[in-house]
Amino acid sequence: MECYICLEPHFVCLRTERRRRRGEMGGGALLAQLLGFCFWGSLWLAGPVAAYSGGELGKAAVVVDGAAAIAVTDEDFVCATLDWWPPEKCDYGTCSWGLDSMLNLNLSNPILLNAVKAFSPLKLRLGGSLQDKVIYDTGNPRQPCVPFLKNTSEMFGFSQGCLPMSRWDELNEFFDKAGALIIFGLNALNGRVPESDGSLGGPWNYTNAASLIRYTVNKGYTIHGWELGNELSGSGVGARIGADQYAADVITLKSIINDIYQGFPVKPLVLAPGGFFDAGWFTELPPHSTLFKESSAAEALLPLPGLVKQEELTTVATIWYLDQLGMSATYNTKTYCRQSLVGGNYGLLNTTTFHPNPDYYSALLWHRLMGKHVLRTNFTGSRMTRAYSHCAKESQGITLLLINLSGNTTTEVFVTTKTAESTREEYHLTAKDGDIHSQTMLLNGHILAVDSDGHIPELEPVKVAASEPITVDPFSIVFAHIPYFHALACR
Repeated sequence: MECYICLEPHFVCLRTERRRRRGEMGGGALLAQLLGFCFWGSLWLAGPVAAYSGGELGKAAVVVDGAAAIAVTDEDFVCATLDWWPPEKCDYGTCSWGLDSMLNLNLSNPILLNAVKAFSPLKLRLGGSLQDKVIYDTGNPRQPCVPFLKNTSEMFGFSQGCLPMSRWDELNEFFDKAGALIIFGLNALNGRVPESDGSLGGPWNYTNAASLIRYTVNKGYTIHGWELGNELSGSGVGARIGADQYAADVITLKSIINDIYQGFPVKPLVLAPGGFFDAGWFTELPPHSTLFKESSAAEALLPLPGLVKQEELTTVATIWYLDQLGMSATYNTKTYCRQSLVGGNYGLLNTTTFHPNPDYYSALLWHRLMGKHVLRTNFTGSRMTRAYSHCAKESQGITLLLINLSGNTTTEVFVTTKTAESTREEYHLTAKDGDIHSQTMLLNGHILAVDSDGHIPELEPVKVAASEPITVDPFSIVFAHIPYFHALACR
């Protein structure tokens, strides 16, 4: 089978062959079929290439356009959350949060510290459903600092809770050691009154929130962004606020930030709304809400729905997770926040041991390899293959992410250039023993696990000659750093 070869020095032709394997009754023989297509990487957009296989026209192609970025993410695109849920939070037959709340998380655990530090930095969003029921024990206003108590008649099944400043100090000491970037979700329901339409009205009583912000500044703690409320836009989750009032409250928060951080060369972001997109609600924003629109655009925080059970935090889940990261980046999403870092049966870390789940290693590789400039990557052909490409992070060339959703098809990608003796770096993620439900992940055939001192393992690539294909096994993931792809978008 012939693949169209490009001759211009500024083009890279990536030829792929898909080997489809079929098990047969008794003999277990494999029947290999060559289904060819060209995978183009170029400084200008190349058209898709059709190739022939077995007498059939297989129109499968991937086109990477390196002329210009189609989207730009934050440098710290990968984000995770810490939540407020107490141990009594139980649903779906389990009490899955344990001691993983911000109020009781073991901050002295070395695995937890090393897991966050490995990102250098990891963006952490502090918040969740209960954030609008938290008071801050700053002494302004004075009121008892009591923990969350289970109460089924209350919103989300818990009474009002409290953040002691001693705990806030401990958290910030941990964040400083770990080098984390912090987004803090403020209580936006103080002062609200019920409205006839079911929403909560009245201006936000910002006194307690402002006192926390001032305490934080006086202590010298660095906050990347302050977020107003949790899921209060549109129809809300548990509670909702009208667009007009919410816009006014965001402007108030912006004014508070400007006042308290007066004289600071860089001020924290004001983030809003931390909720679902509702077209009707957004169209109701008043003309004077320019600040609100700007702050909303500053970060796009996308929590990962808690739909995965602990026993499903496996390779099959991490395939889905990376696909979500890839798609979100192409839509100019600035930050993708995973719910959660730890806790709730869907954390990047194990709820009790803090040992990394497979998704943790996927997130860490993305963070280290995928730069902020997103390249147009078009795939036509099998729906079982995903391809994403970014400018490489802090290095030359591009990083190509290939995801094979098929359990019985191997994909080979041939990278053809005029550069002699070039090599690339590949990171192959697979499940232990080929079991996609395994919670043990392999990198280039080696088990990923922390050592006895709680250190995160080194994520070492294999170096591959440019003449060799990138092989994407069934149900596997490959990050390929291709330094000799000289894209204009990456200069």
